[in-house]
Amino acid sequence: MKKFLLILTAAFLMLPAGAAKLIGKAPNAVLSSEKSKGAIPNKAFYVFKPAQNYRGKKVVFSMKVKRVTGTAPLSVTFRCSTNPGNVLRVAKLHRISYNVKNGTVVPVKIVLDIPDLNNIAHFNMHAGFRKKGSEKCIWELSDIKYTEYDAAAAAAGPKKEELPEGFSAELTASMVKKPLQLIKNGKPSFVIVTSDKPNRIVQYAVKELQLHIKLACGTAPAVLKESQYKSGPAIMVGETAVAQKYGINPELLAPENLVVARLNDVIVLSGGDNPAIPAGMVAGRSFVPVGTLYAVYEFLEKVVGCRWYWPGKTVLTFPFIKICL
Repeated sequence: MKKFLLILTAAFLMLPAGAAKLIGKAPNAVLSSEKSKGAIPNKAFYVFKPAQNYRGKKVVFSMKVKRVTGTAPLSVTFRCSTNPGNVLRVAKLHRISYNVKNGTVVPVKIVLDIPDLNNIAHFNMHAGFRKKGSEKCIWELSDIKYTEYDAAAAAAGPKKEELPEGFSAELTASMVKKPLQLIKNGKPSFVIVTSDKPNRIVQYAVKELQLHIKLACGTAPAVLKESQYKSGPAIMVGETAVAQKYGINPELLAPENLVVARLNDVIVLSGGDNPAIPAGMVAGRSFVPVGTLYAVYEFLEKVVGCRWYWPGKTVLTFPFIKICL
């Protein structure tokens, strides 16, 4: 018994003083452009069972990163979902600063604000990078873990903000108080905005959005590329710079997840997609991820009031709308 106590004490003394309480660890990971079939080699690191215990609290995500070869930048997206339905509630993009020579190990620490929500299913950090043509790029991730946030240690540390505290689309949307009128005098007062090179899913989603707005008020809203849009009320569909600013990236969201969020004068409709699917499969939507299209249908149903009771035009219902969000 004494021998056991000595061993236990020795093991305890080996822990660093004031070490943050560990929430969870993940195995080391390698993201390689050569081994990934998709446009974005990626890996997600989840916290499941204890996730609800941290609602409304801060959690620290940390890891060490090394770019072995290539030039593609690395980013991680914080995501939090609730049950039932595994509904995405928060998404925030963090870009990793790597202004050093390839082969250098760089520590990363990010403070996460876990939303104060019921029934949190999980939160995770989704790491990935976008391929640059045929360039070979490899990132190695190690010592990946989540720890509890130590407010006292943070207060005693350097005044310079070392652990960036991000904002999310959901939190930003909750701060919007002034109504946004999308229909004035029976005509759309907003434009639809896409990236300069929208994929097939976004193109189909925009056609559906245009069609149903026209059926409801008699006029279809104009469609602009992001480089043409300046300001004013807009519905942005799919991947745009504004969506990415708030961490909403269709290729990093889980398949079928959707986001409908108002960000000041902009409404973002986006979701987990596979932009490489053939055009003929988008309309069918069978066994293919088309989250952005589902985001458009969610908006049309919940905000515009459209209902599709059976396939075909004769059972489509919609009100004459005066949308004010």
